[in-house]
Amino acid sequence: MKQSVKHAVSLALVSACMGCAVGPDYVKPVVATPAAWHPEAPWQAAQPQDGTLRGDWWTLYGDPALNGLEQKAAAANPTLKAALEHYTQSEAELGEVKSAEMPSVGLGAAASRSRISANRPLQDYATPNTSTVQNDIQVGVQASYELDLFGRVRREVEASKADSEQSRADYQNMELVIAAEVATTYFEVRELDEETAVVESTVKYEQEALKFVTSRYHDGDASGLDLSQQQAELDATTTQRELLAEQRARAEHALATLTGTPAPEFQLAVGSMPTSIPAIPAGIPSELLQRRPDIAAAERAVAAANARIGVARSAYYPNIVLSPSIAFESVAGGSLFTASSLLWSLGGSAFENVFEGGKIVAMNRFAEAGYRASVDDYSATVLKAFQEVQDGMSSMSYLGKAADESAAATGSADHVLSIATERYKDGLANYLDVIDAQQALLTQRRLNTTIRGEQLAQSVYLIKALGGGWSAPEAKTQDASQGTGHNPAS
Repeated sequence: MKQSVKHAVSLALVSACMGCAVGPDYVKPVVATPAAWHPEAPWQAAQPQDGTLRGDWWTLYGDPALNGLEQKAAAANPTLKAALEHYTQSEAELGEVKSAEMPSVGLGAAASRSRISANRPLQDYATPNTSTVQNDIQVGVQASYELDLFGRVRREVEASKADSEQSRADYQNMELVIAAEVATTYFEVRELDEETAVVESTVKYEQEALKFVTSRYHDGDASGLDLSQQQAELDATTTQRELLAEQRARAEHALATLTGTPAPEFQLAVGSMPTSIPAIPAGIPSELLQRRPDIAAAERAVAAANARIGVARSAYYPNIVLSPSIAFESVAGGSLFTASSLLWSLGGSAFENVFEGGKIVAMNRFAEAGYRASVDDYSATVLKAFQEVQDGMSSMSYLGKAADESAAATGSADHVLSIATERYKDGLANYLDVIDAQQALLTQRRLNTTIRGEQLAQSVYLIKALGGGWSAPEAKTQDASQGTGHNPAS
């Protein structure tokens, strides 16, 4: 009876040990999260579902050329492909680590034929040695299993799983980064196309103006200074056209690399910017903790570091390995698999470090410091995310107001040029007034185009800062040419 009680107690203790693991159980770090975004940006809260966040958000711009570039980048960008392979590696590594949860079983076979010397030293002086030839055939199975009483293997699996999930989040973040870079670079090209169109129209206007001044010069109604000033203005504008062409070429080459295409083989036809930008539902700040893949990656790094504390602490406990085996041995194949040829053994080993010169203590300090560092990295990533979203919303708000004001300023500059030209024709003004008005209008039209391009770029940055797209019913669009200063919310 006493033996049965002892046996039951022993089993209970072993079961209890098997059910626990040394080291702290993981608790997700708590970070300070604002209740709402800054009130200066008039954005309304939305309730997106996490499963629909990182979709093909670029389709909201309604630009087929952009859609094609995004699809090409997703399929051929080498940096993105490398990130996918790293994720595949992490999954394979997880499988390797998880294999330690199962016994290691090996199947072995050996066969030999040997002759024993008749002149070998005697073992029994009463019995003379003889020379014999014998076969030795063995077939057996041997297993090895670590009895994970203190959870070392479980903690290693936990850490490896978190590593794999971090790698997946890194891949998703790289998808988002590449897609955003493609979109912003594409919008840069389109902005340069429209700026070039503005400069081209100005060149044509200035060429007509040069003809007009030349005619007046021949008629004696304009001075040589007027003629030279108009020629200089035309030359300056054509110079701007060449500089824009150089900028566009570099942006086009960047698009080629992003889509996995050699730059000499890539060409993008001239086009225009989208006429509308998506009105982006910002949601509430706490949603970023689920939406952004870089935050997910940082959080998984914390989980992995926490599990490695348990791995380090397990070094304080013995390592217990069971190693049973079973085999058959015989001198002849016909009698190999018989009861009399059976061999078996049951065994195990236990090992515990008694003195390591402070190595185990150092390993634990290293793991604990790594955990604290990962928590700090997670907090920094979250803070950076809040900053990026707030920056994006503030930029969109201010750019919307700037777009409205720039449109009004462009109309005013055009009106000034008309007045200056008429006054010059009537002899009431110096031609320098016309030149100044031309320069002011060109500058203002280019600024208007630049602001529209910046609005598109900032909308991409904001989508990226928010972690990607959202479900279609939540997103609306509005006219980009009219600004977004009044109500850019969905």
